[in-house]
Amino acid sequence: MSWVTPRYHVSQFDFQKVYFRSKRLLLLLTLALGICLVSFFDQPAVITISILLTFFCFGELVLALGKILPVTEITSLLMVVQLLLAPYLDYTLLAAKKMSAMVVPQEVYFSYALPAVLAFIIGMRFRFRKSNPWKGQMNLSEIDRKRNSKIGIGLIVLGYASLLIQNALPIPGLEFFIVVLTLMRFVGIFYLMNSDNRLSYLWILAVIVPSTITTVRGSIFIDLLIWSFFIYAFAAIKYKITTRTTLIIVISTTLFLMVLQSVKMDYRKIEWSTNSVAKEASGVDLFTDILSSRVQTMDKNSWWMIQAKFINRLNQGFIVSYVMRKDVVRTTKQTNSFLGSELLGVILPRFIFSGKATVGDNKKFRFLTGIPLATSVSMNVGILGDGFGNFGYAGGVFFCFVFGVFINIVLNYCFTLSRKIPTILFWIPLIFFYVMRAGNEFYIIANWTVKVALVVIVYYAISKRIFGKAI
Repeated sequence: MSWVTPRYHVSQFDFQKVYFRSKRLLLLLTLALGICLVSFFDQPAVITISILLTFFCFGELVLALGKILPVTEITSLLMVVQLLLAPYLDYTLLAAKKMSAMVVPQEVYFSYALPAVLAFIIGMRFRFRKSNPWKGQMNLSEIDRKRNSKIGIGLIVLGYASLLIQNALPIPGLEFFIVVLTLMRFVGIFYLMNSDNRLSYLWILAVIVPSTITTVRGSIFIDLLIWSFFIYAFAAIKYKITTRTTLIIVISTTLFLMVLQSVKMDYRKIEWSTNSVAKEASGVDLFTDILSSRVQTMDKNSWWMIQAKFINRLNQGFIVSYVMRKDVVRTTKQTNSFLGSELLGVILPRFIFSGKATVGDNKKFRFLTGIPLATSVSMNVGILGDGFGNFGYAGGVFFCFVFGVFINIVLNYCFTLSRKIPTILFWIPLIFFYVMRAGNEFYIIANWTVKVALVVIVYYAISKRIFGKAI
């Protein structure tokens, strides 16, 4: 058995071998960094391993962009950054300023978080049989490129039509399906990027610009960030963007996001407390004013506060620390408190299973963490919180591994299916839309992944009837 994940890309060129060779160099650099950390810094082994894992996952993602569709890589990096690196920075930097959000000692937290994150990552990369990885090449014919143009425009139009329905005429019982339809406009972008449509850039802007404005006004950024990442991933493959250029873009984007995050927090305070967005100016104007003021008045203290707010926002480990402090399994002897009903909820519709969990219900969050969250506020315990809250320490680590295997199986099935249906690669970001968020828990991820996969199956059945083939 091997746990090295097969890699796939959508280019007609064989970049895969280049990717594997570069990863060997990255591994050597990681080992060299590990030697330096052990030699010159006196810190616990779990901290050293967490730093090295962050460095490796970051380098792996940068190397992957332009060569493969890096779903595993971005998911691994976000898990490591939000559950290992950010908590480490919290303990190291924020605790000294009495700004820490963690409620258990550092050694206690990392004794569970590190093996749990490693188990999840290994689960995503585990291979049950030894086989030559298929490269997933996409060689589209002229006819297919013309079809992609029609499909891309159709999906964008369908997405906007669904947005109108969502905002103007909500349909009870179909909320989930309508949300999926609205997001199909982003899938349409991927089709247009691989079509012969000369106006594809205008269509892409017609999706990105309004989405950006809506995101700024609504102060929720994660959705747009995920779609922007995959647009760049497909563009990097198509235009053969070099690793050096990608590294510069990633670092610049990270610095920008640090400033953006602090601006977003101030924007939310103004929006929620005074409602000035509606009374005085548009959300975009307000957001731009705050961003401009923040950049112009930047000094050492403000830069420190930007870093602190960025660490706080990234840190999903603080929720896990609350789950660990309450330790429901040990204190109440209750195991598998929620997972059983959630499994049934993923499989069965609500009219059959009346006890089906509701996405956004924070009952489990309040029970596992002990945080008295208002019923109108939705927060999640994440995969690590799910594991520890339902099964305790050892069971939680094993749960993370099993869930990683589940994601692995679904993802690799999609890649294997792309041998016959290459365009399934365009739907992968939608299918795994909620996987790439360290704060999401089992029910949200599994429920979304299974339901969206069924929607995609229906789409291909329709496209086969229209075009004579699944495309």
